Amino acid sequence: MFHYEKKLQFPVNISTPNPKLAAFIISQYGGPDGELGASMRYLSQRYAMPYAEAKGLLTDIGTEELGHMEMVAAIVHQLTRNLTDEEVRANPTFAPYFVDHTTGIYPTAASGFPWSAGSIQSTGDVIADLTEDLAAEQKARLTYDNILRLSDDPDVNNVIRFLREREIVHFQRFGEANHTDLSRFYPLWAAAYRGYWHRNSIFQNVGMTANSVTPIPQIYRYVSHCEPASAPAHHRQCDTPAASPGGCDTPDALPSFRTNCDLCSSPAVSLP
Repeated sequence: MFHYEKKLQFPVNISTPNPKLAAFIISQYGGPDGELGASMRYLSQRYAMPYAEAKGLLTDIGTEELGHMEMVAAIVHQLTRNLTDEEVRANPTFAPYFVDHTTGIYPTAASGFPWSAGSIQSTGDVIADLTEDLAAEQKARLTYDNILRLSDDPDVNNVIRFLREREIVHFQRFGEANHTDLSRFYPLWAAAYRGYWHRNSIFQNVGMTANSVTPIPQIYRYVSHCEPASAPAHHRQCDTPAASPGGCDTPDALPSFRTNCDLCSSPAVSLP
């Protein structure tokens, strides 16, 4: 059962109507990477999630996305309320939406394609679902980036920046769930993932700025196919994977593989 509070997570107070901008922002209500799809994805995935912590995370984020839907709807409503016929005719970008829905709130993309469950997935597979959730949060963050590039209304931008920041937080929480819960049944995969986060601390800040020239960090693969899948080298003290000795002529292996822990230089041991 959900508990409803009659307030928005962040206040929406827009003073200047702008139907052209509303035609863009509606995409985060019912577009392929919008808040409606996010809430339906997470609230559906939680039933097949075997771990209580991750199930709770999906429930919490899924319900927060419902609140974000309200915020986006409030933005679109305030940008289009009390429009005159002349204002609608002067905004051909908004006119097709107006023909079908007047100024009602309808789940559609900025392109005009209505929301469809075909834009989300719920597989019941832990890795597949959590990895999709990571990608979904980054795509939503990108959409908010694009809206900020098109908007010059500070009242709108304050709300959009808040929503964008929440996408980044959700991405980080799903990343933590990915490499914490999965280690119970996928030790090789989880060891590689933990090594990725240790070596690529910048990864946690991907998307924190809208700078288009910020490079995407390289994904280092710490476990190559040269290592036996049943016992990857691993160091117990600091939880950092170490690679097997010897060379490998495949792109999967790093040239700096060694048997000592990268962080504390202690000898690595095999997983029990």
